[in-house]
Amino acid sequence: MRKLTKLLWLFSLIAAFSGILYAYASFPETISYQPTASVSRDQLFYLSLAFVVLSNFGFYAFCHRFEKNKHPFSEAITSWLYGFALALNIFCMAGLLFLNLYNGDGNPNLGYFGTFLYLSLGLVGLLVLMFPIVMILNRKSLVKS
Repeated sequence: MRKLTKLLWLFSLIAAFSGILYAYASFPETISYQPTASVSRDQLFYLSLAFVVLSNFGFYAFCHRFEKNKHPFSEAITSWLYGFALALNIFCMAGLLFLNLYNGDGNPNLGYFGTFLYLSLGLVGLLVLMFPIVMILNRKSLVKS
């Protein structure tokens, strides 16, 4: 299970980087995120890049440390952490693409993409709520064996 989540996390990391680059290339010079607030395209690019790189490096370093330990919960914790990093990457990519639609030319229908944004946020929340369940189920399986 850990190898599958690690592979999916790697694909989501590549997708997040490509989403950041796509959004940067198509953003105007100033990006508005509220009717009265805006940020420059370069600032948003570097902030989102720093968030994705630092969060994924932190998750990878933490998971690598757990993989080296032979703790009974290491398999469950690393699988959950890779899944959580995957969900954060999807949310970051969805947020940037939503800003891209919001600041783009024309009059797009933001309702459908807003649903995707809320679903990606719901995925992050679901994984946060699933952590205690994963630990309890892993504990019960360790007690049985």
